[in-house]
Amino acid sequence: MDVFVRVDKSDGPSYSPRSSSLETENPLIYVSTGIETENSPPGVLAYLTKDSDVYLHEFSHHIIYRSVVPKRSSSQPRAMQEGLADYFTYAITGNNKLGESTFGGTPLREGNLTVGLSADLFSPDEGFDPYYLGTVLSSTLWKLRAELGEWKNGYNKLDKIVWDSVDLLPELATYYQLGCALLKQSKLFETSEKLSAGSVSSLILKELADRNFFANQTVDSTTGCPAVSSVLQDIDNRESQ
Repeated sequence: MDVFVRVDKSDGPSYSPRSSSLETENPLIYVSTGIETENSPPGVLAYLTKDSDVYLHEFSHHIIYRSVVPKRSSSQPRAMQEGLADYFTYAITGNNKLGESTFGGTPLREGNLTVGLSADLFSPDEGFDPYYLGTVLSSTLWKLRAELGEWKNGYNKLDKIVWDSVDLLPELATYYQLGCALLKQSKLFETSEKLSAGSVSSLILKELADRNFFANQTVDSTTGCPAVSSVLQDIDNRESQ
């Protein structure tokens, strides 16, 4: 992967699967220099090239892109990309603050779950901020990560479950489909780690249901999502071949 630093102050960092303008088909990370000051004006990014969160977030897009490929900027797949990229950055750095040095000395975003911040805000599907609504996902996952605790080799249980869930997602994945994938992988995790049935999946189910990830669907930790077999059938068939 190539990383390009642009000498400008206005544009934020970005990930691109490819760029014909630079005559390369390799994935790219663009990072603008931003301004170099401790007190940037409101809305102006600073120290972009010196904050590791910037690179971790954009590289996370590259990892997630193997499954989730948004077609529109205002869509659940796009918000999911942002939320998962934030979550992976939080997991690596060990704190739920993104870009502490880039936005006037305060974090650009934080994974703090708040009352009323739920996935039902995705109706209608147009006209929302994917970065803001990505915090629905990153905040929910961060809360679950703390509740489920450590696993092994420095990883938390949820890190493993989320990582494996991304592989199950279709390109235009919805939050409902992500919830199904998380439940499926959490139950597989319980089996592989010889944990009590429901010890992990029931916590995930409750939190996702409280955040309205499943909308009006009836879901339980035993049978999972009503549509999980059809949602993930293509993936399951591919894995069995």
